[in-house]
Amino acid sequence: MVFRHPQQHGLHRHEPYLAKFLGSLDVLAEQKRSILSDTVLTESQKQENLDGLNLPGTSAKLEDLCVFFQFTPSSKVYGYTEFDLKPGGQHIPLSLQNIEEYCDLSRSFCLDTGIRRQMEAFKGGFNTVFSLSHVKMFTPQEFRLLLCGEMSPDWSRDDLLEYTEPKFGYTRESQAS
Repeated sequence: MVFRHPQQHGLHRHEPYLAKFLGSLDVLAEQKRSILSDTVLTESQKQENLDGLNLPGTSAKLEDLCVFFQFTPSSKVYGYTEFDLKPGGQHIPLSLQNIEEYCDLSRSFCLDTGIRRQMEAFKGGFNTVFSLSHVKMFTPQEFRLLLCGEMSPDWSRDDLLEYTEPKFGYTRESQAS
């Protein structure tokens, strides 16, 4: 079973490697929850099963990755080399005990808190051109079309002739060579 976090899709488009890593952690967290909720297993059997968990598709233990509660951007263009996901994050190693919190904080940083300043600046600039109060009249799909245009237009020969203006010595009657 592959567990998909609701924010996974948005993250996948912007940070595909992080999204894949967090998806693997989600699978591991689900395996942990399954073991802990198994009423047939004794506490020692549960601990033994938890100790045997590896990152999906590998033989690596989670603790062997040496990941801490920090976000490390893929580029220095962001103005920092790492950001603590919670106070003291550089000293908090990722483990099975805190895996869900790490995933939640990482997604929250990438899709909310870490980009809030940029989003507020975009919103302010956009609002000077087109009042945000008018945006409510569009569905998300209509608004995307308004901003981005048709992503895969289906142009016919007639459309090209009707909506383009030949230049640089060419006319509508010019022959293609």
